[in-house]
Amino acid sequence: MRLSRVYSYSDRCRYYWGDATVQQELIHLRANLDAAPPPLTLASQYLPLEYAAIRSGSLRARAEDTIQEHIRTVLRVYAAACGQHTSRSQSP
Repeated sequence: MRLSRVYSYSDRCRYYWGDATVQQELIHLRANLDAAPPPLTLASQYLPLEYAAIRSGSLRARAEDTIQEHIRTVLRVYAAACGQHTSRSQSP
């Protein structure tokens, strides 16, 4: 199961995302990230769009804010593929 979680497609997380243990670990992870945010150089490597938003001051470097912005970024791509055009301030 561990190997499958590491190397499977990301949509497979729907099978275990709601598990109480996973949810508790996510709460713990978010708290750790808020208490000791990763260096901006790490954000620039793995979340370049969010990094730019943090640097410009339009996004706070908090775990939940970064997660939500990343989700919105991905949804904008899907919306554009479906012919929907959203501004940066709108949530699709």
